[in-house]
Amino acid sequence: TPLGGILNVNMKPGILLLLVALLVCSALTKVIVYSPKQLRERVVNKKGSDEGFNVSLANFGIIPYGHSLIGRIYYDPENADGCNPFGEFDFSEDPDDNDHPTPIILVDRGNCTFVKKVRNIEHAGGRLGIVMDHQIEDVTNVVMSDDGSGMGISIPSLLIGITDGKILKDFLKEFGGTHYMKKSNSTDIEDDDRPKKKTEDQKIVEQAALMVTFEMPHPDQRVEYDIWYSSIDDRALDFITDFQKYDEKLGENVLMTPHFVSVS
Repeated sequence: TPLGGILNVNMKPGILLLLVALLVCSALTKVIVYSPKQLRERVVNKKGSDEGFNVSLANFGIIPYGHSLIGRIYYDPENADGCNPFGEFDFSEDPDDNDHPTPIILVDRGNCTFVKKVRNIEHAGGRLGIVMDHQIEDVTNVVMSDDGSGMGISIPSLLIGITDGKILKDFLKEFGGTHYMKKSNSTDIEDDDRPKKKTEDQKIVEQAALMVTFEMPHPDQRVEYDIWYSSIDDRALDFITDFQKYDEKLGENVLMTPHFVSVS
């Protein structure tokens, strides 16, 4: 693409990585309920439509642009905020096949950084982390930011609103939950905490899955991105100065919107 050719310049690695991270702001991410129909109907009843959840995509992790992910949702009420390492989830009932499960782990916002939560999710085997907000606000205006240590994270993650999170958690709780943990010293399914005979409710809750799509819209063949910088970052001015020559090379292929956060 024209943009790809222009970016093939001798740009400082740190600046190039920052620019790539900032392109996340332009991504169009959709989260909808994939199954079961009981959960889809509950979302429609609560929200008035089935258009999905509003989200804020994290600016760390590897985003699979152009792809979709379907996975069963998991929530551990004993580690609700995800600030501690999880035990070993049993993904044997995941909607995907056993060789390529795509579990989605839910956690509550608060008590630790976004990066710590998502790192614990990844270590537990999650393919996507969803953080559920703890207050009523427009999550699309919330920056799910890196704390400076997120470079090693390879899974995507996002923030959803408190109301949407409550729909998911209430559904899991009502139908028995999906928190099954394998025993560390057991290889026999009979020794774990799964009910020996599945109830109808359990059959329903084991179908609870979301579909998440990661799109990069470009209807006008132009990349639009945002740059956020703060008065407390003494390297921000260096970045702005260094980036000017690259912005001139990008020309009309991009539209950049700057944001300045002032801390008094």
